[in-house]
Parts: sequence; structure tokens; C-alpha cells
Amino acid sequence: MVLSKNGNCQRSEATILNLNEVDINRLGDNTIVKLNFENETNVSITITDLLGQKITPTQVIMATTQEVYLPLPSDFSGIYLVTVAYNNKIQSRKLFK
Repeated sequence: MVLSKNGNCQRSEATILNLNEVDINRLGDNTIVKLNFENETNVSITITDLLGQKITPTQVIMATTQEVYLPLPSDFSGIYLVTVAYNNKIQSRKLFK
């Protein structure tokens, strides 16, 4: 439902993303990307610093349900972005090491 300018409620179509498909977390020096797809899906995982420079090489995998562990370089510290691209969607999360 959407509230219009005149105060009336109107029905609206909305696109709902399944946020259970990708979960991004950090454990120690590793970044963990949990993937949960019904069908085999082409997934690209990129880790960059805030300037957009890659911290680790991009991982491109075919995945259904699995956990991907991505170690960070031992000399890296600070804020970084984990970006997961799949099915014409992009999901990012900012993490700190």
C-alpha cells in the first residue's frame, strides 16, 4: 500500500528481493558469504576498499547452497566493501577489520 498526496491509500506493485539468498559476515580474518539459491547461479564476489581498489581477486563461481570463505590480506586493516552480484542483482555490505 502507498499513501498518496491526498491521504488515500492505493495498492502498488512492489518488487521483493529474497534477502535469504545472500548473507555476508566476518569471522576473524575471513569474510564469509553464505549463498542459498534454489538453482545453480552464477555469482561474482568482489572485495574492495572504500576507494574501489580490489583487496582480493574477484571470485566467480557457480553456486547453489554453500559458504565461501574469503581471507583478507594480513596487512589490510580498515573498512571494506563486499559486493555479491547474481541474477542481475547486486548486494553489498560494509565491514571493518
